[in-house]
Amino acid sequence: MTKIKAGDTMTFYGCCWDAEWEFDMPCVIYYPFKAYSPNGSGVGYIEDFVDDICCDLLCDQEFSNKWDDSDLKEFKWRGWNPDGFGKRCDAIHQKIVVEFCHIKGWRDLEFKVLSIEEKDGPFENWGPGKFSISDLK
Repeated sequence: MTKIKAGDTMTFYGCCWDAEWEFDMPCVIYYPFKAYSPNGSGVGYIEDFVDDICCDLLCDQEFSNKWDDSDLKEFKWRGWNPDGFGKRCDAIHQKIVVEFCHIKGWRDLEFKVLSIEEKDGPFENWGPGKFSISDLK
């Protein structure tokens, strides 16, 4: 695992959608890591999810670019294609860019959100597996 240092930036892509659950909504981070939570409470949850991941990264926790087996079993049960989260047209997608830095007065490495871009439906280009809207037809 690469050690995060001051000045490093990371771009996250995630989405959430209304699956017609009574209270929560599914939320996934699909790039640069794979992470799933069934406990989303709205689009703000994507940013909260990224915050949690960044805190864990600063504590040297490793994340994978592969889905957990338990997540894959749930996706199959629900009829979701895990390779298609970045292409979901019925989801709200966010691109969140964070920078790892030293904040004045703090000794430890922290992170700050540099930008959040949100849109209904997929981003045309994201991550290494870029695709075009024509791929969705």
